Amino acid sequence: MKVILSENSFERTKEMIAKSVDRIGIVDTIKKFGLPLKVASKLIEPGVILPGDHQLSLERIKSFTTYQCREILEYYIFSKKELPSSYKDDEVKIYLSFDSFSGTWNFSIYFDENENEGMTGYGTMFWDDNRELPVSVDFYRNDLEEYENEIEFNDFMTIDQKFKSIQQLVDYYNENYFSTVKYYSKKALRFAREEMYDWFENNRNDD
Repeated sequence: MKVILSENSFERTKEMIAKSVDRIGIVDTIKKFGLPLKVASKLIEPGVILPGDHQLSLERIKSFTTYQCREILEYYIFSKKELPSSYKDDEVKIYLSFDSFSGTWNFSIYFDENENEGMTGYGTMFWDDNRELPVSVDFYRNDLEEYENEIEFNDFMTIDQKFKSIQQLVDYYNENYFSTVKYYSKKALRFAREEMYDWFENNRNDD
């Protein structure tokens, strides 16, 4: 890509990329040219909506579809690894992975430094082409208490923004994704701990 940019003007390169987007779609164009995130942010704009983007209209649009948003993020998080797939602060550590079979973003979150207490779940942005980030927690583990159990917690954040550039999308991911997973996971943690304490109490009563 550096060679292409050095031999052609920016506008000619941008036109070539735009034609490719019109022909094969945004993500396939990014993959075809191996565009780094910074380059894609300058060259890729919302273009025609192709049938492969789950739309019928071929009119030009002003913002990326939810399908395109998810595909762009997945490529730069999990394939190119130019966006973070982990997070750490004073309260939690979060690790994110991609399940290519189901198309889901799986996360593991830990609530202490030694990862003795944690949960796993799913948090896929724009899941099912909705402007949402659903967070589902399905398993809780506490090594210190020698306890683990399946749980069921589901909630979601509405994505109330349209993205007219890749940079806007990236900024939104960086500013919102891990904080949202943390927020809902901490809500789920309260329920998981209550179930654990109830389980111990009931078992002590049985003894």
